[in-house]
Amino acid sequence: ALKHFSIAQLFAELQRVRFPQDQTGQARAGYFARHSFIYEKLVELHLPASRPREALRFAERMKTRAGQDLLSMLGIAEQVESV
Repeated sequence: ALKHFSIAQLFAELQRVRFPQDQTGQARAGYFARHSFIYEKLVELHLPASRPREALRFAERMKTRAGQDLLSMLGIAEQVESV
């Protein structure tokens, strides 16, 4: 199961960047909301396998993606990148 969810996570990341950054941010946010269970499942699978670092890495990546989408929606990401 871990292998399959890892592959699904890679595909989800590849598809995520293909969504346009619309003014409301709903396209990416909606996509991420529908696929966040992949990250949650990866965390759940790594913990019983005694891999807490990997579990934490996916939990942090999930939060980072949500933060990036929010900053992008607010137009802050473009300002930070240009500085």
